[in-house]
Amino acid sequence: MRGRLTAMALSILLLPLLSWANPVAETGTATGAQGSTAGALAGAAGSASPDALAAIKSAIGTDDINAFLAAMDADRLLLFEVRKDLPQVRSEGDAYMKRLKDLAGMSDPVRLVPKVNRMMEQAPIYYDYVEKNIQNQNDAANEYVVGGARGFIIAFQDLQNAVLLTVINRLEIAERAIRGAAGISPS
Repeated sequence: MRGRLTAMALSILLLPLLSWANPVAETGTATGAQGSTAGALAGAAGSASPDALAAIKSAIGTDDINAFLAAMDADRLLLFEVRKDLPQVRSEGDAYMKRLKDLAGMSDPVRLVPKVNRMMEQAPIYYDYVEKNIQNQNDAANEYVVGGARGFIIAFQDLQNAVLLTVINRLEIAERAIRGAAGISPS
């Protein structure tokens, strides 16, 4: 019984984070994430015992398991996005940052949206630098640091670190939920 309960809790909580099989469009963005897992998750949650569901809800701190799963799915997509190279064209960069902001709002709006906003504030300076096409390496390095383009990269690295911390925290919550639903004490 404990093994079946653990497997069910795993399927309920971790399927969105571990399902890396979402198609990637030519634009390089993952699509169809929520629709592909929602039915499977609803079925798994519907077959869980009331005690297991209560343990999961207690561990995740909410009665809305679907909201937790949507946040985990947004985490997964954010991990996918922040691993990409930064776009070197302003219009692509704007679309990229809008996507990051949308996903940040679904994942952890309090922690991540301000990080994306800071990145967006620094973007015009960075893309001005990129578009200058400075030939002299010393001039390029000076313009990068003194001109402020470095601030955009620092803001992006800060966002990457915040995304990783958010995912780590959510995985710890999922682990507690699975242990609680399976009746396994914390290690």
